[in-house]
Amino acid sequence: MKKIFLFICVFISTLAYSQQAKIDSLENVLKHKSLPDSTFLDVLYALSDQYAYTDPNKGLIYAYKGKQLSNKNNDTNRLILFDVEIGWHHYTLGEYNEAVKYYNNALENSKISNNNKGIAISLGNLASVYLNIGNYREALDCNFKFLDYAEKNNTAKLKATANGNIGLVYHSLMDYEKAKKYTLIALKIDMELNNKSGIARHYGNLALIYNATNIKDSAYFYYNKALQIDSLLNNTFGIARHLGNIGAYYISKEKYTEALKYLTKAYEMDKKLDTKNSISNHSNAIGVINLEIGNLEIAKNYFEESLKIAKQIGSLELQIDILKNLSTLYQKKLDYKESLKYLIEYNNIKDSIQNNEILKSSVKKEMEYNYLKQTATDSIANAKAQEIKNIEIAKQKAELTTKRNQQYALFGGLFLVIIFAGVVYNRLKLTQKQKVIIEKQKQLIEIKHKEITDSINYAERIQSCFLATKALLDQYLQNYFVYFNPKDVVSGDFYWAGVLTNKHFAVAVADSTGHGVPGAIMSILNISSLEKAIETKNTPNEILNESRTIIINRLKNDGSEEGGKDGMDCSLLVFNSDKSQLSFALSNNPIYLIRNNELTEFKPDKMPIGKHHSDNISFTITTIDLQKNDVIYTFTDGYPDQFGGEKGKKMMYKALKKLLLTICGKNMDEQENKISQHFSKWKGDLEQVDDVCVLGIRI
Repeated sequence: MKKIFLFICVFISTLAYSQQAKIDSLENVLKHKSLPDSTFLDVLYALSDQYAYTDPNKGLIYAYKGKQLSNKNNDTNRLILFDVEIGWHHYTLGEYNEAVKYYNNALENSKISNNNKGIAISLGNLASVYLNIGNYREALDCNFKFLDYAEKNNTAKLKATANGNIGLVYHSLMDYEKAKKYTLIALKIDMELNNKSGIARHYGNLALIYNATNIKDSAYFYYNKALQIDSLLNNTFGIARHLGNIGAYYISKEKYTEALKYLTKAYEMDKKLDTKNSISNHSNAIGVINLEIGNLEIAKNYFEESLKIAKQIGSLELQIDILKNLSTLYQKKLDYKESLKYLIEYNNIKDSIQNNEILKSSVKKEMEYNYLKQTATDSIANAKAQEIKNIEIAKQKAELTTKRNQQYALFGGLFLVIIFAGVVYNRLKLTQKQKVIIEKQKQLIEIKHKEITDSINYAERIQSCFLATKALLDQYLQNYFVYFNPKDVVSGDFYWAGVLTNKHFAVAVADSTGHGVPGAIMSILNISSLEKAIETKNTPNEILNESRTIIINRLKNDGSEEGGKDGMDCSLLVFNSDKSQLSFALSNNPIYLIRNNELTEFKPDKMPIGKHHSDNISFTITTIDLQKNDVIYTFTDGYPDQFGGEKGKKMMYKALKKLLLTICGKNMDEQENKISQHFSKWKGDLEQVDDVCVLGIRI
């Protein structure tokens, strides 16, 4: 292995010299002022492409010059090429927003000019960006469209790229059977084309799949095959990737010295390339090594560098792994407060990218594509069978070699067992001491957990003091129900009531920014703003206007650049003394009126109670006459937005209206029970996504 590693380093430097000679000759061509624009553009593109895997910052300089000249000449086809090239350089630098911008430019121009190849390439590149930022729905959608264009135009190289990309998405979704299927299709096509760079990429992806399914020796075999090919091609980007993956393989084998050697080389290459995604990934891996060998401060520095870059480029997948490592690190340092902070952040991001809706949507996209492309799929499946056989033969050879080496090692292992037998006794004594330490740590965690739980329960008692009391609602509404179901112990949703200076009765249902503890704190601020507003205002629109002013003023010094944009969505109802008339103002939340089994919806103003581009516009007031047995419903968005049912989809407002029409004739206690039962049944085993509050009032 040392010989292979040395060969790679020497080969890189040799090919780098020949590549530099080619760059020098291209740059000399640019010095000729009499060149026609078409030749000048070709040279600019060639120079940009030369730097694609070695120096993306230099590549950008030539690509931007080419884009500028293409615009000047109205050369749409070359403009597409340079937009793709600029997008690629931004992508390798981890500047994903810029990459998406230029790939979309290329896609739009390709559609306008009916350039199918440009459409396909743009879609494929967009898919790669979406995959890196954890947007699997868009990644899979773009890749299947990419594959469709590639097949329509019978472009084998693009078909290989599209299938390989789809395999990568399924790898990220942990559907390794599909990942392997599409990767093998891609590998077969590129083998027939003798496309070395594609073959290396697919070998690397196969290795990732074998690694994820715990077939480590096969993963190691394909990592090295990919590394050898990319070394011959002088693909610095690919070399760094494979070196890092081999380092990760040695981490899994707990061979930290070997792992550090490969990962340090990969990390140094990443720094020269300024490829932020890879820097973050390999910095995290080096942090893991130092964490395992007890160099906690060094590990902390690498993790913090890795997390900063992951947040900068918006990669949720990287952030998840790093946050988990930081939580473990601070646990080892016995800093449980910091450990808990990173663990909470880890869980929040994990929840956001592992939504079942994404997985189901992804499977649906594949089914739709397979239905439209059944013939093509069948032919690919037949070709795949032979390729699987070829790949498996290579894998079996690698595994036979490994088994033979294991047999040689067995005899040496037996001798080592005898030596280590004497060590076991000492380890047992050490384990007993460690057990005592672990028990103490467990007790500390339990104490911290109790402190946090007690604090949240205390916060719930404080928040409940601000909600409308049963006595007040009984006095002024009589026939009503409140279904209040926070996502956590404390809530951003709230219901509030108060008597105005003109003796009219106001009741509100609101959804504050956030949920949990932050939402609860915001709800207390919002309630206090409503209570302050009714000291001088009597109409619902004026009360919401005044509350908005109070909230903006209180949050303007929150430390953000523009001042706080938090606040609430709210429906505020004001009844006259005999409840014959209702006035209301609505911020993002509608109200429903059911009269004689017919439902009327009153739509809200589309603006929050808080800082907003329309915060100088008054809320609308509506006044209606009420009749006996009218039923009024107002609610936050938590109920209709809940995922559930057989397909795991949102309930939506249409289903809520249907439910209310079904139960509106029942007494209010029974209505509350029906609403609660329906919500629980709909949600099933899925997580509650938001706080829920529903208020029903019968006149």
